[in-house]
Amino acid sequence: MARDPSRSFFAPLWYEEFPCKSSSCRALCCKRRHIALSINEYSWLWGMEISEELHRRIEGSFSLPEITSEERYRLFSPNWFGNCPMFDADGLCLLKKEACDEALPAVCRLFPGACTGRTGSISPP
Repeated sequence: MARDPSRSFFAPLWYEEFPCKSSSCRALCCKRRHIALSINEYSWLWGMEISEELHRRIEGSFSLPEITSEERYRLFSPNWFGNCPMFDADGLCLLKKEACDEALPAVCRLFPGACTGRTGSISPP
């Protein structure tokens, strides 16, 4: 997915080296909230080469926002534990594990989480 160079954000100096803490993370970024996907991100997910297991999980994870837009086209809805449905048993993101940052919605990519650059590799905490 092409990044939009016209968009920028401020981040602390340590941002690019911040490791995912998986299940020991206390942040609430992926807990008890809906995660918005743009129409481009939603379309990108369906075109990716991913495992059948992840494809099935994605199929049952979306809900419609009350008002849709290009930037808020679909939502990842929390599961009954209140977590993002893309979490695996270890608290890691299945999208990030299989396709690294390219598969993540913008809100997830912008949250501090460092991918090593190798598909399926997450930096240790």
